[in-house]
Amino acid sequence: MSLEVHIEKKLNGFTLRSDFTAGNTATAILGASGCGKSTLLKILGGFLRHAEGAVSLDGKPCADMPREELWASVQYAAQPAFIEGLFRDNVLFGLPMDAARFQKACEGCEAFLRRDEVGNAWIHPNGDPLSSGERQRIVIARHIYRNSPVLLLDEPFANVSVDVERACLAQLKAQLSHACILVATHRTQTLDLFDRVLTMKGGQLHE
Repeated sequence: MSLEVHIEKKLNGFTLRSDFTAGNTATAILGASGCGKSTLLKILGGFLRHAEGAVSLDGKPCADMPREELWASVQYAAQPAFIEGLFRDNVLFGLPMDAARFQKACEGCEAFLRRDEVGNAWIHPNGDPLSSGERQRIVIARHIYRNSPVLLLDEPFANVSVDVERACLAQLKAQLSHACILVATHRTQTLDLFDRVLTMKGGQLHE
């Protein structure tokens, strides 16, 4: 799916301007806190209105889409969210079970699956008793299972080690190679895994 972005929005202290096109690639949007990268992802995800310009999916303006239609194609995720239940419940996250698809999404999570089988993988809404790395692996499995054509991740790896970040990014790229993935981040240790890096400073996006 092709995502085309030409937007301008006035923020506190600066104007956010973004002009780029992204296809089936993993793109990092690199920038310090407060530079506008999270605002950009919220606009692309349909949570904020942009003042001028347009965002389109495969040539269709997102402004013309009902939110339900937009969110069927675009998934936005910021802080990891969990529900009271087993590992399986937190991967499905309300979607119906497809066994083959579930097994593919959960590659690398075999330990969780074994704990589910014996009823010893209960997870609370705050993510307890999981470590930061375990929480992120569940969220990555959820993204893969949902299989959205456009995936927008806002600082998804801020609280995990570089090793966990590298493993999660590699899994996303391998299993969602058909998707347009945008990751807002301030970290530079794994930029080599991205197909493209865009830098944002003071609301301006540069190649």
